[in-house]
Amino acid sequence: MKIFSKQNSISAFKNSLLFTLILTIIQLIWSYFDDSFREKNIEHYILRQSITFILMYLIYFFTVNYQNIGFKDLKSKFKKNNSDL
Repeated sequence: MKIFSKQNSISAFKNSLLFTLILTIIQLIWSYFDDSFREKNIEHYILRQSITFILMYLIYFFTVNYQNIGFKDLKSKFKKNNSDL
């Protein structure tokens, strides 16, 4: 009854980290043209980047990787239990 294996969770962590890193680089390039960066308001800039990084990581991990880790296993186990009835 083990749905989340260690291998899948490590793979999911690496995938979500890579995805978040790519999105953060895109946002860094985009925010280079933002006014807060040009005005040297670095505290506001760093705070916004940090919050965005955390949100992107959480959104990706709980949507895409959750489906990849255990949703297929849950479906197959549910079908097996229903076939017994």
